[in-house]
Amino acid sequence: MPSPDFSAILPKVSQFDFQYETAKYHPKIALTLAKASKLAYFAPEDVIPFVKQTWHFTDCQFLNEKETQAYLMVNDQVIIVAFRGSTEQADWLNNLKCLMPESDAFGKVHPGFRYALDHLWQKSYGKNSKGEEMRFLDYIKQLQLQKPRSLWFTGHSLGGALATLAVARLREKDIPVYGLYTFGSPRVGDRAFERTFNADFKSKSFRFVNNNDTVTRIPPREMGYSHAGTFLYFTATGQIKTDPYFWLQFLDRVQGSMDDFMKPGLDCINDHRIDCYIDRLITNLNVPITW
Repeated sequence: MPSPDFSAILPKVSQFDFQYETAKYHPKIALTLAKASKLAYFAPEDVIPFVKQTWHFTDCQFLNEKETQAYLMVNDQVIIVAFRGSTEQADWLNNLKCLMPESDAFGKVHPGFRYALDHLWQKSYGKNSKGEEMRFLDYIKQLQLQKPRSLWFTGHSLGGALATLAVARLREKDIPVYGLYTFGSPRVGDRAFERTFNADFKSKSFRFVNNNDTVTRIPPREMGYSHAGTFLYFTATGQIKTDPYFWLQFLDRVQGSMDDFMKPGLDCINDHRIDCYIDRLITNLNVPITW
């Protein structure tokens, strides 16, 4: 697959505007983390210098193990982990294999997501002061011990699922996480996972769905899967809604499909693109959210 043109996205992602003083939902945090999710699709030789020079982060690392990739960005105030979404056929097979969930943090989760996250989770991130190998959990702890920083996770598509599972694993170990923002994420776990995750972290977890984004409806409910986190929905006309009734979603998806019927591509595929999420967030940047 050819590398995407990094220079083409620079106007869309150039500004880093983060609200450091809150762990509550904030539209600027949502937009910035959507931009970080966009960056996760690009090569490290482009992203790392950009994050350091333009976003003024002191460190940026590309985490790459088999088919799982993410960026870890660090400045004096935050640590952001942005997981890459689905770019290869093998990634989509992980998404679409509707296997029964298996045990993990907070309940049972999709085995493909668990397997993909394990690649990064079990990787060595160097040695600690005692000369012991550090895994992902230990590495995050060390970063926070060096200097107190808020920890944030994000991702689009498969990246959103991996970010959600990563947060669940950290929270199960009582590691403080300030926020999780996902875009077009598939369902991650079963009803027990949803209940436990929401009881612990729903107020800091925000799951965006754009109109007719089909990826957000897999794996199916009929196999025991359920979404977790606080739901935010973009209508066919780009309005942001919180927890709309199912029938309103259905009617809106029908309208979106009709509006895009004569346009190139399928509505369900177009609605899944991270660029669509970024555009919707920009449009709604000053729209008040009521819960």
